Amino acid sequence: MRCTFYLARLLILFLSLSAERLSAEENVRELEEHLDGIGIKGVALFADTLSVQPMASNESFRVYLDSNLPCPGPVGVLESKLLSQFENQFINQKTLLSIRSAILQYYAKYGEHGVYVEIPEQDISTGVVAFVLAPVKVQEVDYQGNQWFSRSRVEKALQVETGEKLNEPLLLNNVAWLNQNPFHYSEVVLSPGTRTGNTNVEVITKDRFPLRFYVGADNTGVESTGKTRFFCGMTWGDAFFVDDFLNYQFTSNNHYDSFHAHAVNYTSYLPWQHIFMLYGGYAEIHTDTSGFHGQGKEAQASFRYKIPFKPLYTNFQQQLYFGLDYKYETSALFFVSTLDFAQLNNAIANLTQWVLGYQLETHMSSHQVTFQSDFYLSPLSWFPHQTRNAYGQLRSHAIPYYCYGTIALGDIYTFPNKIALSALLRAQAASGALLPSEQFKLGGYNSVRGYEESVFISDNGICLNFELRTPPLSLLKTRKDQLTFLAFIDYGWGYNFYSFDGIEKTAVLWGIGPGARYNVNPYCSLRVDYGFKLNNVPFD
Repeated sequence: MRCTFYLARLLILFLSLSAERLSAEENVRELEEHLDGIGIKGVALFADTLSVQPMASNESFRVYLDSNLPCPGPVGVLESKLLSQFENQFINQKTLLSIRSAILQYYAKYGEHGVYVEIPEQDISTGVVAFVLAPVKVQEVDYQGNQWFSRSRVEKALQVETGEKLNEPLLLNNVAWLNQNPFHYSEVVLSPGTRTGNTNVEVITKDRFPLRFYVGADNTGVESTGKTRFFCGMTWGDAFFVDDFLNYQFTSNNHYDSFHAHAVNYTSYLPWQHIFMLYGGYAEIHTDTSGFHGQGKEAQASFRYKIPFKPLYTNFQQQLYFGLDYKYETSALFFVSTLDFAQLNNAIANLTQWVLGYQLETHMSSHQVTFQSDFYLSPLSWFPHQTRNAYGQLRSHAIPYYCYGTIALGDIYTFPNKIALSALLRAQAASGALLPSEQFKLGGYNSVRGYEESVFISDNGICLNFELRTPPLSLLKTRKDQLTFLAFIDYGWGYNFYSFDGIEKTAVLWGIGPGARYNVNPYCSLRVDYGFKLNNVPFD
């Protein structure tokens, strides 16, 4: 996406500076025949050659703007720029072309790249030089490379018409939006047309078969449901043939009867460039641990509506989103590492909560910064079993009216030698005791490594992760693979409003160790972490 932006910008500038250069120089040479030491007294900008007229000079250097010509920024900025560079200079070919270049740079600074500047035939005896600015127009559009996604979809998404003005921000936004789907990628190449002020647009698409099946395994389960996880799934990158995204995953452990789960995600990329997401999940457990036989069910249905902030093609991306969660829970065993944290009651609880969130991502020369903040609110009881009594059976003192917020702030700094330092801060603060599904999880591969998964769950919590990563290595010369080694140190702090069965309300976790990542994009992904806990806790 970002590559497309820079490529398009570069080629538009090339068009503006080069495609018209020959005609501009020809007019300048004609003007030079009438020059006799005339100094520059001002610059006049017109929307077309028919509007060009001689301008009377002022005592001071001025920029005159045609009323029909839109200006992308303050005229005073352009005036100061030209004054500092060209005041008291004589009109000649070099000076005129330099002024032309400065005007283009000014328009580019304020996001207007699809313009060309012409130096028309004119009377310059007053010392005021006229320039004509006109939008670049599309002469031809060519689409190449489409195999699995039709040309008509790309054409409809980009909204580029021959004979129309080249709207660079619109084009780049549409390209970035089109590339949201990971199964196809398009880039736009602009080249000078055969007619003055025109450009040819070439759209090159690389796509792949929009159906993917995958399998995998890990050991991220909790003790009550088994640590081993096997999963398989399917991703449809052209869901219902409207360029949407559908994913299904089935997860189980060594024994289907003891634990299994189903999850479905649907993402719709709306025509007005917003995103609508649906999520559904269902899981069952039948556990027989430490002489205890228990069972439970969990279900969830959620939606998110995301509003990305434009422009979509820059290195600074933001989005606002909101949504609603519904959860059905009958056991805390899905979320806790040991039975010590679970109230072993047969209970049913319905949970509903509104969600409001903000997300930011920016890429700088050496930094990749991400930030996310979410606020959850449950102000009302909508369903049966959404009562204090029902909640209290799953978690002592939990009530159906609550709110909590989470934040995540990360930065990956890459040194010139490609060694990278990663830092990630996550935190949660709640208004009171929460159900286990909403508590902050500490311990495990995505938290404090070296401890069991979700060894401590808390209402309020902080987790810090630091990683030092080696430069990526390639083992396969014919594939896009990356092997990275790392060393990590993790910290976790959690606090519960109420203690449970003699377990302290507060816990501190420290973990340290090595790890490795290996990816063969998009076919294979491996992750290994070996953690050592630096602080023993009685419940691990």
